[in-house]
Amino acid sequence: MTAKEIERPPYIPIIKWQQYERSALAALTPFVADRVLPCLEIRDSKQHAALLKHLAGIWSRPALVDYADPSGVLTKPRADELKAFIRQLAVETNDVIPVFNPVDVVRLGATTIAAIVRQCSKVSLRIRWKHYDSGADAIATLKSALPLLGKEPNKIILLIDLDVTPSFGDGELNTLAKFVIDCTALKFSTVTLLSGAFPEDLQSIKSSGTVPRSDWLLWKRVELLVPKANLGYGDYGILHPRWSEAQLIRRGGRATIKYALAAVWRIIRGANKTKSESIAISKIMTTIYAKEYRKKGYSHGDTMIADRLDPLVPLSKKKSGNAHITEAWTIHITYLVTAQY
Repeated sequence: MTAKEIERPPYIPIIKWQQYERSALAALTPFVADRVLPCLEIRDSKQHAALLKHLAGIWSRPALVDYADPSGVLTKPRADELKAFIRQLAVETNDVIPVFNPVDVVRLGATTIAAIVRQCSKVSLRIRWKHYDSGADAIATLKSALPLLGKEPNKIILLIDLDVTPSFGDGELNTLAKFVIDCTALKFSTVTLLSGAFPEDLQSIKSSGTVPRSDWLLWKRVELLVPKANLGYGDYGILHPRWSEAQLIRRGGRATIKYALAAVWRIIRGANKTKSESIAISKIMTTIYAKEYRKKGYSHGDTMIADRLDPLVPLSKKKSGNAHITEAWTIHITYLVTAQY
């Protein structure tokens, strides 16, 4: 790693806190995990209970926690659950950083926000770019929220969330770059740009193909325009930004490998969701796409692919089905941290 890479803000993946995403975090190597600051979206009361139960055993490092509902609003019941979570975790080792939409900070007010954040060393603001007509409007919203947080700006992590990765022309790109510079002038701890490029479904890919990693490519374009900003990178990984729990219920009619490469994801789809199909697509990954596959041991996901083809690994240990989610996330995070960011 270069000195510049070591100094960069940590990579921020948006994690929905479902079982196989939790497994992905737990499977990261210490070297990789040390460069990751996950943003855990706790979107309902069931996930709140799962966070209380599992976080300490899965992730002992700092984490961002966003309790907004699926529409992005921190309702009063959700704020109460966040406060209860912070109260419990304050006596444990996790360094939890609550995430707020600046609009919610203003709406809830200083008293409610203070009750949540007083035990937290840092907080985060997540500004959703699509809700603003201009960078000036977004800056005004940030400035209205800052005094209510009770934290100095150098204790605040700013997330600029673009939602679905946009196809920006030069004018729109320059507007976003100016906003990044204006945010940097407010002296936040870090400023991270995040978006998501993974499609809602893969129906257009019948057996194998690629999906552009437009989120990474857009971030690179913006970074070139703001070289002094030390702009952080975040993404939605292998999930569409508007993924919902309803999609979890319908998820997965076919075994699918989603393999992160420099500018695309390699997609290989089986005919169904059986273990034999998972083995078959793993063989395709390691033979037809051998130049892309990074070998067993590179990441937990790479090892999962290799183990399916290893005759010494019992069939019961060859993970398939929803385990492809864990596989894809660990491949994505490991490659991004070790080779790109």
